[in-house]
Amino acid sequence: MKNKHIPFRMCGGCRNMFEKSELIRVILKDNELLIDDKQKELCRGAYMCKNKECLLLAQKRKVFSNILKSKVPDEFFEELENRIGK
Repeated sequence: MKNKHIPFRMCGGCRNMFEKSELIRVILKDNELLIDDKQKELCRGAYMCKNKECLLLAQKRKVFSNILKSKVPDEFFEELENRIGK
């Protein structure tokens, strides 16, 4: 029996590899920042593990701004922090 491929992605904050399903995907679609819950949108995206410390580190390093090539407002980080909930 053939093993199913499990995609791995890198967290923008801690830079560790995780299974794609364990991460939150942030996308830039039509100049609007969104959280891609289904992880199926065909547009530029960045991944974040569900850890508040990683989120703060990513915000400090401006990871999302660099990956998405767009300024990320502080309000969006607050929304991500609420989504993580830790």
